[in-house]
Amino acid sequence: MILKEAINSTRADYGQEQWLLKINHAALYIAAGGYIDEATAILVEVWKYRIPYDRTTWLTDRAFEVLWHVSGKRPFITPFPQSNIDELEVAHRDYLVSPSGEFMPHTTVDNYVKAQMFCRSTNGKLPYKDMEETALSLFLPLIADKRNFNALNSYTVSKIVALVTELAAKNNKQEIAVSELKKWGSKIGRYPYDASLQLIAANRHVAPLLLGGLIKSELELNDKVVKQFFEQMMEALNYRKMNGLTYVFGGSNWQQLIKQLSELAIQDSVELFSEEQKSSQWIGYAAAKEEDILQKEKELGITFPSEFREFLLTSNGLASFSGIQPILSSVNEIDFLKKRYFDVYGDYELFELTKGYPGNGSEPEDFGALLESAIGISNMVGDEDEVWLIPPRGNIKDWECWSFSPSNPGEERHKNFRYYIESCIQFLERYT
Repeated sequence: MILKEAINSTRADYGQEQWLLKINHAALYIAAGGYIDEATAILVEVWKYRIPYDRTTWLTDRAFEVLWHVSGKRPFITPFPQSNIDELEVAHRDYLVSPSGEFMPHTTVDNYVKAQMFCRSTNGKLPYKDMEETALSLFLPLIADKRNFNALNSYTVSKIVALVTELAAKNNKQEIAVSELKKWGSKIGRYPYDASLQLIAANRHVAPLLLGGLIKSELELNDKVVKQFFEQMMEALNYRKMNGLTYVFGGSNWQQLIKQLSELAIQDSVELFSEEQKSSQWIGYAAAKEEDILQKEKELGITFPSEFREFLLTSNGLASFSGIQPILSSVNEIDFLKKRYFDVYGDYELFELTKGYPGNGSEPEDFGALLESAIGISNMVGDEDEVWLIPPRGNIKDWECWSFSPSNPGEERHKNFRYYIESCIQFLERYT
């Protein structure tokens, strides 16, 4: 799934930070399976885009620095300066033992805190062998106690696994390192191990084991799989460079897209849907009438983008497909965002506050002015996602679709409404 996501993201994700992150993550995934040459070649190809490097991928970059140092295969040119491996090792250790503000079960707190104290650096130097072995002995019961271990959040679990594997590999306890790496490799990408790849791959003494292909089979990698991924990624990158974005489900019409989304949504959260929806495997509604769409366009003084009109002519809105996903509005409910905020909250205070947000755009823009012209196409209940349409402006010729989630601050921008729906399908494919 990690490899498929990277290819799809390269083809369809609008914001550069989205597809760059997924490509780097996929490259690190195959590097962790021992395919460092192919992983590096993918990164070198991405760097040819000369995209301004904002270090969103700094943790993945750190992991590659360690893997390149161990393999002796650092590329000649990278978009970030080379790091001193000794300093990097200490910095990564300190990152792994830094507080995350996570909830800790009471029975876990003492040993977790003690273990961190024994393995953290002092004055830029790592602790002695006996202290690291003590830390390891305190961490191991945490992993063995599944009830407490699974009560930790994902990032804490990943940090503990990273520390255990590094401490074991560094202090000649290879059996422990190998055993835990293989367990981890078979679960990577699944909660609570979904944040672990960069943390573990950036370990200096774990790196040789990964580069040797220790967990290649656990990652379901082989020469054929990696060769196919490499070729598809090169094709996707070249197509994007020459032609821009393309739909992942380009062969599907709106009826097929909504059907696919419906089936995945019902499979994922069956309790949210009625017997009729489950029986029909359809969470859409009856098609909007052409005259109703024309009337709404006249009322708002706009012309809806073609892909959104096609959606409405297939389903006049869409039911929520998750616990926080909003209902997409019927055509008669659609209105300017400002008006919809007023209808829900009774004044313009929240709307004015929202206008003060700086926005996530890569280019300077008047976020407040964009909101004045934005169209609200989802219900507005305040604590769920919202979905907006943003009219074309300047060099942007499409009606962008912006989505918001309380679990992910800021807007996620999509080239148009169909790209938004396709991203929802891909999200459900990953977690269903």
